[in-house]
Amino acid sequence: MPSYIKENINLAKYTTLGVGGRARYFAEIVTEEELTMAIEWANTEGLKIVVLGGGSNVLIGDGGVDALVMRMGIQGIVSEARGGVEEYVHACAGELWDDVVATATEERALWGIENLSGIPGRVGATPVQNINAYGASVSDVVVSVDAYHSITGEKRTLEVSECHFGYRDSFFKTDEGSKYIIVRVTLKLTKEQQANTVYRSASQSIQRFIESEGITMPTPSDVRRAVLSARKNIGMLPGMLQSAGSFFKNVILEKEEFVRLRAIIEENYAEKGEQLSPWHWTLLSGQEKVSTAFLMECTQYNKTDFKGKTFNNAVGISPLHTLSLINCGGASSDDISAFASEIILEIKNTFGVTIESEVCNIP
Repeated sequence: MPSYIKENINLAKYTTLGVGGRARYFAEIVTEEELTMAIEWANTEGLKIVVLGGGSNVLIGDGGVDALVMRMGIQGIVSEARGGVEEYVHACAGELWDDVVATATEERALWGIENLSGIPGRVGATPVQNINAYGASVSDVVVSVDAYHSITGEKRTLEVSECHFGYRDSFFKTDEGSKYIIVRVTLKLTKEQQANTVYRSASQSIQRFIESEGITMPTPSDVRRAVLSARKNIGMLPGMLQSAGSFFKNVILEKEEFVRLRAIIEENYAEKGEQLSPWHWTLLSGQEKVSTAFLMECTQYNKTDFKGKTFNNAVGISPLHTLSLINCGGASSDDISAFASEIILEIKNTFGVTIESEVCNIP
């Protein structure tokens, strides 16, 4: 067994929710050589491999993980001028995502990922989740992903077309794709001014911040500051609360489904609909994206009515953002799962809509 592989390690401290059992084996991977050796050893021992990044979007079971858990710590950010205004940024999987955004926006004055500021976690997870916020997705700028196959050990470069990106989805969430361990992501950014400030929800607006600062020609750094301000206002910056960020995905509905839902809202929650407008957005596909936070606001599970309350004396709802479930102290993975299931059932019974968790369950 390689010396950097440890046994019986508590995983709770490696997650932002602060819950989870122990890993049978655990390794901090800081080089590609260590990665290939760990893959070979795990396969020889017949062990499953589980990859952990920043632990910001996972819910690890209380019973632990009977596997080799590899925490990606490979570092490196390299910028490559491509001529003209384009610049490629090659970021290794162990880099903190927000450090990459800060480097691109503040040091290089590059556009493309400024709207994705303040998202916790590490680079390796960004294409898996296809992180999305404030009208932008990482898939908008991904060129390619370098990864090792966890069975064969073979290194492969997957072009963006092979990543099959969707809303909070990608090839890496499929059975075959989950066998790949990401080591590097290449992004195509630009120096050409292209501020995306149109995102607006009931509580968050990039444009409002820009105008309040008296800025007429925003820089990437200006937009980053606007996004960080918005995320701070809803308690979504790393370290603010013991949570996994937004626990549930927004809902994507076909037109007919949305018409039915809108009728329910207009009949029973018209005041909420006006107060928290906009709560839905039309996509280019013709589908409608509906705010799950808004649906929760129409139930008992919202940041105002649930304030000061807990589920099983352990799990609550963020006082700043309804979509965030928080560990109030001493919560177990089972507590969080049970509370999430209760909310999902309430939304289903109230609106006939099934919401989904965006948090990855391990195992």
